[in-house]
Amino acid sequence: MTELSAGLPSQKQVIELLDGEFARAGYEIEDVLIDTAARPPRITVIADGAEPLDLDSIAALSRSASDLLDGVDTPPYVLEVSSPGVDRPSTTEKHYRRARGRKVELTLSDGSQLIGRLGEIHEGTVRLVVREGAKGNFSVRELPVDGVTKAVVQVEFSPPNQRELELAGQLGKEASA
Repeated sequence: MTELSAGLPSQKQVIELLDGEFARAGYEIEDVLIDTAARPPRITVIADGAEPLDLDSIAALSRSASDLLDGVDTPPYVLEVSSPGVDRPSTTEKHYRRARGRKVELTLSDGSQLIGRLGEIHEGTVRLVVREGAKGNFSVRELPVDGVTKAVVQVEFSPPNQRELELAGQLGKEASA
């Protein structure tokens, strides 16, 4: 482990210090932001996992991170542990897998946009369940991941349609039926 300087640790040092603890809890550090202009300075750790962060997980991770950071010589700071948030664009296959079953807005490389429920991702192809027409029928579109320039999870305020969820969860069987 790198010795932390007398000032705030670097992004790399924070990741090295906290990574094992977060991994044991089932989360991966996606980013660390260090704002030295804030008073007191702020260290923000953004984490994600197969299960979304809830308030209990954030509290436990914050305590662990604070204990580890306080164990090294650092000036006073504010620590924040957070999830990437729903507005974080999906940029890797891992992000798509974690968002499976969620409603997303995709921007394709040709500039067009699609809104649908994210299904399986396999060998560089993502499946999207989209509503067809006003009758509420659904179809499955297979899209190359490298043809998606932006994918953002949408906030839903009402429960999704059961058929849409079935298609998102069992696309291989349903699409061929």
